Amino acid sequence: MLSVAEVSRHTSVSEVRIWHLVRARVTNAWRAADWTSLESLGVDKTSTRKGHKYTTAFSEVDGKETERCRGG
Repeated sequence: MLSVAEVSRHTSVSEVRIWHLVRARVTNAWRAADWTSLESLGVDKTSTRKGHKYTTAFSEVDGKETERCRGG
């Protein structure tokens, strides 16, 4: 996964323009999403490397028990 700065360097598109495009797409997707069936949402933040680059993962939790965790 490339950072916005890296994408900007590779494409010669400004970081401001890239962020504008990302925000516009996320806003449109958020408005179009159907959240009515969502009951539980799992959120986890993890480091992608030791260099303190973080990513956030979202997942729908179905409440089933697994070896790693107990469901809701």
